Amino acid sequence: MEKFVCVRMVQGNGMDLSLFQFDYDMSFAVFFLNPDRTIYGRYGTRSRKPKEAHKDISLEGLAAAMKGALALHADFPAHRESLQGKTGPRPSFAVPEKIPALAAANRYQAELAKGDQKTISRSCIHCHQVHDALREDYFQRGEQLPDKLLYPWPMPDVVGMVCDPGQRATLARVPAGSPAALAGLKAGDEIKQVNGQPILSIADVQWILHNSKGETVLKVEATRGRDTPDFISARVPLEPGWRTKSDIAWRTSSWALRRIATGGLLLEELPETERKRRRIVEGRMALRAEHVGQYNKHAAAKRAGFRKNDLLVSFDGRNDLLTETALFAYVLQNKKAGQ
Repeated sequence: MEKFVCVRMVQGNGMDLSLFQFDYDMSFAVFFLNPDRTIYGRYGTRSRKPKEAHKDISLEGLAAAMKGALALHADFPAHRESLQGKTGPRPSFAVPEKIPALAAANRYQAELAKGDQKTISRSCIHCHQVHDALREDYFQRGEQLPDKLLYPWPMPDVVGMVCDPGQRATLARVPAGSPAALAGLKAGDEIKQVNGQPILSIADVQWILHNSKGETVLKVEATRGRDTPDFISARVPLEPGWRTKSDIAWRTSSWALRRIATGGLLLEELPETERKRRRIVEGRMALRAEHVGQYNKHAAAKRAGFRKNDLLVSFDGRNDLLTETALFAYVLQNKKAGQ
């Protein structure tokens, strides 16, 4: 740690969105930066609900990523070109306050940043609100959400690259039949580069997936074995619909989608034992209402008569929407406000 100049950002106000592009649904993210703003890598991953959010990160994984960043820094000029892809495209808005939904909310006013804790909190832009506001910008224009915004920051799992959070971008599992397995990758392989970019963590792989367009191929360079490691090259295809395999239900920013799609119902998949008891066949919808929103627009389902533990087995005539994520996507991609 003593080899880094550490800067902590505790809110999104004034955040340079041309530089700090990351999964805004997280509450912890790390950037390793050169003074000239070149990004060596990112750290911080999340794919689970709050009680399990810690399972995607570890101090060991962070330390490994930090060591990798120091190695890149020690020979920086030689790596400059390969690191250019870690900086994203020019954003539509320079800072969060310029996004229309946040600008209209007057979240950032100097006078609000003074006084008691409640008043101060009203002035703070939370990172997840950036994602909320970017989606709302599409809603206000009546445009369909692009898949990149609906399914942001896909986990490498979607192509079969299940990483170990305790190591530096090392594969813990490669499910049989997955694109990664068919490309020749195996558990224990340490990912060194993807599409020419040095990889320090799971988040670096997510960055590449997040910015991949349509059906393409990930060019993966890895090492296999410890004492005398072999160098492995693999081409992992991104198949049609690969991005839709992401789970977005855990995301804080999906709360707005829950209001739009289900009127405030928080849904969970019925456990397999319960499915069998109720004789619900495989491949049929079975989503239980874990929570029913009680206030304002999130109480639409409540006003319609829904109660906690109600079981949804059909939605708009569809019984193949097996997850809350699938239900969100169906509504957002097929329905208009008021239907």
